[in-house]
Amino acid sequence: MSTTFQAYQPNSSRPSLRACEACYARKCVVHGVQCKARSRKRKASTRRDDEDPQDQQDEVTHCQQEYAEGRREITAEIRTPLLFVRRDLNSSLSPGASITSPSTRNRTSSFLSRAAILGEDFPGIDHSHGTYKDDASSLSAQDVEVLKLQGAFDLPDLPLRQSLLEACITYCVPWMPVIDVASFDVTSTGDDSSLVLLQAVMLSGAIMRPTICSKPVIAQYYRRLKALILSGYESDPLKTLSALCLIQWYTTAAPKDVSTDSPRFWNTYAIGLAHQLGLHKRQSRISDDAALRRRVWFTLYARDCLTSAAHGRPRLLTSADSDLSPLSMEDFADQGQAELFKAYSQVTALLGDLCQLVTRNGRLAKHEIISATHRLLVLLESLPHSLIPTSATGRAQPYDRNSAQLHIAMLTTLIILYRPRSVFSVSTCAAPSITAAFLSFRLFQAIQLRADTAFLGSAFAWYLLVAAIPLLSATRVTGLLGEASTALDGLEASLASLGEVRPAARNNLKSVRAIRRAVDTSTRTSIPVLGSIPILGTPAPFADQAGTIAEILAHYGEDAAKLLVDVTSLLQPTSDRQVRSCDLQQPYGSSNLVFATDTLPGSMAPADPDATSGFSGDDMQSAFTDLFQDETLVDANSWMFRDWMNFTPGIG
Repeated sequence: MSTTFQAYQPNSSRPSLRACEACYARKCVVHGVQCKARSRKRKASTRRDDEDPQDQQDEVTHCQQEYAEGRREITAEIRTPLLFVRRDLNSSLSPGASITSPSTRNRTSSFLSRAAILGEDFPGIDHSHGTYKDDASSLSAQDVEVLKLQGAFDLPDLPLRQSLLEACITYCVPWMPVIDVASFDVTSTGDDSSLVLLQAVMLSGAIMRPTICSKPVIAQYYRRLKALILSGYESDPLKTLSALCLIQWYTTAAPKDVSTDSPRFWNTYAIGLAHQLGLHKRQSRISDDAALRRRVWFTLYARDCLTSAAHGRPRLLTSADSDLSPLSMEDFADQGQAELFKAYSQVTALLGDLCQLVTRNGRLAKHEIISATHRLLVLLESLPHSLIPTSATGRAQPYDRNSAQLHIAMLTTLIILYRPRSVFSVSTCAAPSITAAFLSFRLFQAIQLRADTAFLGSAFAWYLLVAAIPLLSATRVTGLLGEASTALDGLEASLASLGEVRPAARNNLKSVRAIRRAVDTSTRTSIPVLGSIPILGTPAPFADQAGTIAEILAHYGEDAAKLLVDVTSLLQPTSDRQVRSCDLQQPYGSSNLVFATDTLPGSMAPADPDATSGFSGDDMQSAFTDLFQDETLVDANSWMFRDWMNFTPGIG
């Protein structure tokens, strides 16, 4: 008598069949086809002590062979073919399928280096483990049940998986090249696949698909990945590190909140594991994953620099503790990806060094400003033409999202180097900072007009705050008031859009609006702009670096250099003010700056020498004392706020 089996349907509401007649296993599944059910007896039988466990394995093998040889009659079920999915369904993992804990664990020796303390008489002592048993080689049954309750083994349908992978590759991988794009497959469940890494890709991809994946869905993906990471499910620590990088795209808390779900927490977690693996040291023998190890390390380093700069907290990594050579083209499969990430890792390192100095010392020495300015120029000059906003002929390049993000970080460096030390008065020293803030606004505007703001990382909430600070100072100057107000409006719009996905942006938007409100509503008097206030404690204005700054701004078009001249002239004391190009009513064009269709601030009206805006001493102290007691500014998570607001004319 022939037997007909129905195709396995994981989403079917029909009660599951009983144990398999051939292998006695409950829910036995062989390539998606359920085995014949065995009639259940009243009393469950147990395996006898003398029964050989190999007999059961032989029966399972026999069951699989029967199916493979086609000895069973199967009723086929129609399947709609999937499009845009890179692999065949034979290797697919059905949503909700049961996955057991890994049976083996990679034996990776932890990196130790104690020769400087213990001496070199026993060189093998650093890696002598003796008899070592890995008790965590597999998870307990209770651990697996907890993971099942968290839905850690559940995956979206294949078409959605492919969509989320593409989103991750497009928006996340350029800044976190921690997966091998060419070989990564959302349908593979072979020995080389990683559930932890797959769930990390699903999470980061879902964050970049806000119109498809709602916030509750994204939170569910995060819980799955978090459960897998904390359980130690993944046996390969390098894949765990890749997942720890990607999980940092998820942000539920603002930097002011103490949280074990923040990107900073996960990066700290990852750095500890990376040190155990010795990613910060050059390998004595080149391994197959050497390029991935280096990319993971420099990703963690860039993240550490950014979070330290934005939060004013100590850095966890320092280049002095690493002997790795800089990233090279050999570390990447794609040249464009290599050029972008190399530049990104360098500018974040510069930001980290700069902000660490300010955090520790409160100000920068003159030689430190000169050194950082030169490093920025060298970095810009090393960029390929594809990453420079203007072509060799001076024409604006077409809009490119990744290039725009890279140059926002570079302009942020210039803003910090020459930023005003006070909102109450500005000097010519702040001209490069104000000019860079205007350019940064135009880059954010280009991103906003193309609906790309939602794809930005959490660091851009800080970049927006940095750009707003010199513009808030510029509103004290009549000649800059109109353009600065327009730019601030644009930055607030970007903060509002980014705030829908990044809590830090919402808090920074509150802070910027609160300060702006206090500035606009306070009593204005005719206090002239002070032209001799030193920036960052330096004894001279930026004239010493005028040539270098002009070369930096030349990368953003001819109009950028003109803007610097105009802003500098507006900040000069009245008696020293020179004739400016904007005094002649020559508006800036749109063809020579940043990206096509975007323009610089337009023609700025000459400053009224008798009506330069400012605060009276009592008004300014009262307004800002009240302001910084406001709960909205509790998340003034940047050293810049403290430094900027504590310096007032006539005080100290």
